[in-house]
Amino acid sequence: MKEENWSDDAALVEALRSLYLAEVERAARRPQNLLARVNGQVRPRAPGWSLVGLVAAGIILALAAVSGQLGHGLAPIAGPKGGSSGSSSLATTRPSSPGESAPAFGPNVGGIPETGNGEPVLLGSAASVAFQNSTDDRPILVGGWLDGSQVYCAAFTSTWRWSTCYGYSLLSRPMTGVSQIGVARGLSDAPIDAVPEGSVLPTVLRVHTHDPSCPSGTRIDCAHLPVLDAVVWKGSVEPMPSPDSTRPASGISKPEAVARALQFARKDSTVSPTTVSAVDGPYLAVAPPGANIPGDQWVWAITVSGSFPAPDCAAFDPSTPPCLPNVATKLVVLDYATGSVVLAEAPAP
Repeated sequence: MKEENWSDDAALVEALRSLYLAEVERAARRPQNLLARVNGQVRPRAPGWSLVGLVAAGIILALAAVSGQLGHGLAPIAGPKGGSSGSSSLATTRPSSPGESAPAFGPNVGGIPETGNGEPVLLGSAASVAFQNSTDDRPILVGGWLDGSQVYCAAFTSTWRWSTCYGYSLLSRPMTGVSQIGVARGLSDAPIDAVPEGSVLPTVLRVHTHDPSCPSGTRIDCAHLPVLDAVVWKGSVEPMPSPDSTRPASGISKPEAVARALQFARKDSTVSPTTVSAVDGPYLAVAPPGANIPGDQWVWAITVSGSFPAPDCAAFDPSTPPCLPNVATKLVVLDYATGSVVLAEAPAP
């Protein structure tokens, strides 16, 4: 007996189609077998192999066509490095139209497709402007990078589905501290991808504003709140890139940076502060992560010694009783180009 190779979807579908047609022909030749006489009455007989084979072959053929040729007919979408990520449109929380198909994405520049079905994929501030300018619930494509940073949300409330803290936060570029957009879950129960800490996942979402289910009468801006429809594209999880910025052509000098840091530290030190260290570089290279400062922003990081209120104390006020014990060091971070203070932390890490 000849052995057939069913590993190829097209061969499997063709074989099942042949079986199906053969069973149709057999059923047409033997219609009388569908009735039988029982105790003088004509009753339907249990279907023989012809009908069972006909029905089974038809069902299997349909399933094979859907899971085989049709399912594999979607071309893989280019990943963030230009390769194939194998991602395609995912299940939507809104009903899809009968003729809706997987979006066709435009060129992948910088890790995120620029368009989907001819519509622009908006990132960062461009997405925020689109939300604010929206007048109805028509879909908007937004992109960005999910990252593995821990997020601490406010207490769980009945309106958590409309809080962006429990939804998606997309970085405008793959770097800590950059601007990001928040998207609420709405009525979707789709799980959010878990991204390892220190990694990012390029993602494109279809969202809408003016959600009719958004609770009115709350402090939520339902007219402009982006709410998830579906994840329509995903790239591959990759490590967060290391800062590759270079020192700006112009900026404040080291003596000037130290002078500004000491002046700032005197505001809440009970003794005259002194300099411990002063270094410049990309923020992530010279200061602790977690602040809303781009990791590749060039800064001065100045550590000073003194006597500063502990982090859980109120702002220093000579007229109030001291909040002890004080801490001995403080980190003052200044923007390299402008000299403005972007972060102050006591004690210094």
